[in-house]
Amino acid sequence: MASDDRIRYDLQFYNVGTGAINGFVLTDTYPVSATLNNYGQFWNSTSTHDAGARQVVWTTTNQVNAGDSGGNWLEVNVDPAIAKGLWLTNTLDISQPIGEITPCRQSRLRGGDHRT
Repeated sequence: MASDDRIRYDLQFYNVGTGAINGFVLTDTYPVSATLNNYGQFWNSTSTHDAGARQVVWTTTNQVNAGDSGGNWLEVNVDPAIAKGLWLTNTLDISQPIGEITPCRQSRLRGGDHRT
């Protein structure tokens, strides 16, 4: 597999609120033209992969204090039939209300530079 057929997404979250968050669920939906290669594990968390939904779900009971942040990663293999120059979007959702923890949305240009 060529190196441009594999994409690594760096997943980040930030607690922009004024109080601590006790536990949360992160759901990552990777592009339709990709298959999961590998992913990282958060501290004190469990994870599941649903290939049909193209999702990895991490569940943790860790506390995230105001101002704290964290991250993880996800790596996918892109279908070689997909033309270079197309944007592939990776979506990260979180179970906490927006305004408390904010996930980052990422896209990547196939065969191009990483974009956030």
